[in-house]
Amino acid sequence: MAKYMAADVPRSITVIATDPSGEVCLDYLNANLDAYGLHRPLVKVRTAADFLDAPSALPGWRSQQVLKLLAGAASADAWIVWLDGKNHFLGPVDYGSFFTEDGRARTIYTQKKLRHDRRWLAHSLDYFGVSHQWLEELGPLTYTPYPMRADTLRAMLADIEARGDNLEALFRRRKRYTEFYLLYAYVLSQHGAADAIYESSLPWPATIWKHGPPTLERHIERFQRLGGPFFAVHQQRRGTFLQADREALMRLWLGRDLMTEAEAEDLLGAPAAVSIRKASWWQKLLRR
Repeated sequence: MAKYMAADVPRSITVIATDPSGEVCLDYLNANLDAYGLHRPLVKVRTAADFLDAPSALPGWRSQQVLKLLAGAASADAWIVWLDGKNHFLGPVDYGSFFTEDGRARTIYTQKKLRHDRRWLAHSLDYFGVSHQWLEELGPLTYTPYPMRADTLRAMLADIEARGDNLEALFRRRKRYTEFYLLYAYVLSQHGAADAIYESSLPWPATIWKHGPPTLERHIERFQRLGGPFFAVHQQRRGTFLQADREALMRLWLGRDLMTEAEAEDLLGAPAAVSIRKASWWQKLLRR
């Protein structure tokens, strides 16, 4: 962000220590604020307790989703971009990287084929009274970087409150909702189409998930060919990369002077002798 995001783009940056108490990473975040460079005066570090009524009542992944929504709504800015800790900028980023000239959020439309995606989307469509026909349509990505108009976010939260629901209680319903599927379903309920708020032109955000891919040659080649500025590595992949993949990832950062070799070594962990992937829940079930 310090190297590639234009100095006049962000008006504020909110960094959230997402563990319930905030104590685990709060000191680290405050000690490293100078890493934001010119953006340093814009940064505010917050904890989950600043937004949640009961920070310890929600599992980590679901509390993070609620935190994204509440922190975004608390911002005074007109446009919001959500980022996770896994996200990296590997090229210049400005307002146009995330929003069109008419203020629509840039995304990529994809088919929702996986069972869990369809379940989450179906629950969100039901919540806002939208037809399940949208399960078969192309829809926006549901992972970061995720841009959104602040007025749309606040209107959705007001709608949820008007229904008598509390956002934290809503996300305690296991496997029912995700933050970005709720936003998509809300947009459909208000506008009858995604294009009123979204526009499918976001540069492909290359993401190495905790469950795959097992090798990265094609993944990195695609990123370099498409030339997008977004790259992400899930922290649970640390220590799982083959030597060749690990070296290729290090070149992405070292070649751009984004970190030292020691920092890259620490981020990626030791090389794996054989391909190691974090097993998904259904893979673990099959092994029982």
